[in-house]
Amino acid sequence: MTDQRKALKGKLEILIGNAIKLIIDFDDEKEVISALSSIEKIKESLVKYDKVFSTGVPTKTIPIQQGKDRLSEVEDEYGKIANMLDDVNVENLRQSKIFSIKEDAVQLLKPNQFKTATEALCVLIFILESGLGKRDIPYEAFRNIFESQNIKSGSPLVMLMNNLKNAKYIDSKKYDAKTISLTPKGQENAIGVLNKLVTTTAKQ
Repeated sequence: MTDQRKALKGKLEILIGNAIKLIIDFDDEKEVISALSSIEKIKESLVKYDKVFSTGVPTKTIPIQQGKDRLSEVEDEYGKIANMLDDVNVENLRQSKIFSIKEDAVQLLKPNQFKTATEALCVLIFILESGLGKRDIPYEAFRNIFESQNIKSGSPLVMLMNNLKNAKYIDSKKYDAKTISLTPKGQENAIGVLNKLVTTTAKQ
């Protein structure tokens, strides 16, 4: 079961799964910590509904930071992506120069650093979905994006996408309907690839 947390001034909004929204007023950080502790107990009582609420994709919980009136470092497209990675902050993600986002467009800056075209495609779709909020991307629109990435592969896009479909990295029914959407397995793959790339870059 996943939850999304966003702190506003004096108010904590918590989404549990896709259907339950809790709003808690607070005055200081201790009250927020107490509220989050209570949320864990509430989630335990909803275990039997886990299949309804959960996407199966683990999300990263950002610890409360002293002196800040928000729980998440999500501020822009990079922040939204960093928020889903493991122990990766926004600055490390930016400095890794794995990709750039400008005016609602994504560019993989070092496509040759991906071991396979499958990795590159998963990451590209993940950035579009998680960073830019693009869901159910039309195939033709994605093909234009793909062709601008300079991803080295001896296979045409249709074959590469079939590989993703067979690996269950993209939703097969949506792909048959000419739209592209990562499955939880595809998201996990992209997250794992980005985690490794950012960590490797930080050590150099």
